[in-house]
Amino acid sequence: MKARWISVITVFATILISSGDEKPKPSVHEFRSKSGSKMKAIVLGTDDSGKVLLQPYGPRAVPLESLHPDDQEFAKAEQERLTKEAEFIRQGWLDFHYADPVISVLKDSLRLLNKDGDWVPYEPEDVQKLQYVAYYFTKEHDEDKFIGELSNAYRKMRKRSPHVEVVYISLGDSDKAVRDYVKLKKIEFPVYDPSLKGLLNQSAIITAFKGVYPQLVVVDRLALVKADSFKGRNEKSDHRGALDTLEKLIRDVIREEKAKSTP
Repeated sequence: MKARWISVITVFATILISSGDEKPKPSVHEFRSKSGSKMKAIVLGTDDSGKVLLQPYGPRAVPLESLHPDDQEFAKAEQERLTKEAEFIRQGWLDFHYADPVISVLKDSLRLLNKDGDWVPYEPEDVQKLQYVAYYFTKEHDEDKFIGELSNAYRKMRKRSPHVEVVYISLGDSDKAVRDYVKLKKIEFPVYDPSLKGLLNQSAIITAFKGVYPQLVVVDRLALVKADSFKGRNEKSDHRGALDTLEKLIRDVIREEKAKSTP
């Protein structure tokens, strides 16, 4: 990933350097005096005595309709260009720093149950496409009535989109208990290896767990919580609400992809 991102930067820089016909654009810089005062300005050059010539710079908000029609068109084009540039930088930064929502960190600790009832390593199809992961913390299996609903929703979402994953994390249960339960409920999403409790405690995702079973936590590519079923120690958890949010997020991703692919 780093190599690809560096290559993009190299190509981009080469284009800029090779565009000899384009005049360099002035750069706004925040200058600081030795006394600590600050001033944003553009460097114009130097005078005969060697002093640097600074042009103070300060953004000014004006109504678009107050501009000349030609300048309105120019301003709109610049706004669109800057928006695309900002998105290019943001997406490149995400790809460089966050391949997926924490899955890359936990991947070696996740397992799937094969047809023979044995754990096999979990290998995500394409972590670059993952936008959201729902971590489902549970312990008291017999009292868990939400797991079936979550499994059904997962199957439907995965048929429509590769942008979502669910991770089942059972705390305090033995390997056999987790294995038997996963087989009984026909859970298709990856399961955190119950023998690696110590490693889980060192993971950043455990900080999202509030100690109430079960708990559904949805995170994005920045590992920021987008939905959480936890409502309070003495309140009923809102599992359906958190799942509804996840399903809406996935619908939005699919809609955005379709819009981009439509000519």
